[in-house]
Amino acid sequence: MQTILEILTKGAAFLKKNGVEKGRFEMECMMAHLLKKNRMELYTNFEQPLNKDHVDTLREWTQRRAKREPLQHILGEVSFYHQTFICDKRGLVPRPETEELIELTINELKDQKPQTILDVGCGSGVIGLTLANEYTESKITCLDLSQDALDLAQENAKKLELQNVNFIKSDLFEALKATHDNNTNSDKKSHQYDLVIANLPYVPQADKELLTPEVMNDPAMALFGGEDGMDIVKAFCSQVANYIEKSALIALEVGYNQGHETADLLKQAGFTQVDVHSDLNKQPRFVIATF
Repeated sequence: MQTILEILTKGAAFLKKNGVEKGRFEMECMMAHLLKKNRMELYTNFEQPLNKDHVDTLREWTQRRAKREPLQHILGEVSFYHQTFICDKRGLVPRPETEELIELTINELKDQKPQTILDVGCGSGVIGLTLANEYTESKITCLDLSQDALDLAQENAKKLELQNVNFIKSDLFEALKATHDNNTNSDKKSHQYDLVIANLPYVPQADKELLTPEVMNDPAMALFGGEDGMDIVKAFCSQVANYIEKSALIALEVGYNQGHETADLLKQAGFTQVDVHSDLNKQPRFVIATF
């Protein structure tokens, strides 16, 4: 029988041969997930033999990863902001930068606790559900055009036992606009939010050939924002003021070179306090705005 160390060594070499840069790390992640151990426990059990079922499963997972299927899809989960979310091809695999967006937003709010939060283009729900966990007294609404993504987000809400979230299928604000326009004036407050946050599709169509095979496993509608990547961001910026309270906070993640253009769009829409923040790689991709 092959040991943990033998399988890790062989698998890492196979992944490296197939272009997976962090082959050893990812083999350890797969092994730890399968054996229900943490990675440190693997190091103290290197000589443990693996049964045939475990070897067969790891062989299948390694072959899938070698074909550049995302590790998160293989494991069926992703760690994001101290929680574990279901992750599959129905939604975008969340990036570390989006955790930075949440941290920045929480810091901007300081001691404020928004009563109503809107997550536009929620995908798998990592942003909205993370905020639902942070602000348990708030009411969170998650919008997405993809029913598959909304189904995934709802599964994540159930997994995390969150009760303060509702989900609406909508192309940006369209579903809200329909009810907003039909309501009486006294009811329109139901679609005005204290915090609107979004990580919208922003990849330029022209950059498609530059994306990694892993990223190309994400839904195209969650990635591409038109020829220059700004189509959906522009639409968002032109409409968002209709759905916020006067003191609301707007928080956006955009492409590495889109922050200042997005800030200008929000200023044109009437926002007077607009700041662009850089991520840990010093890319200006977060935009925070208020009136």
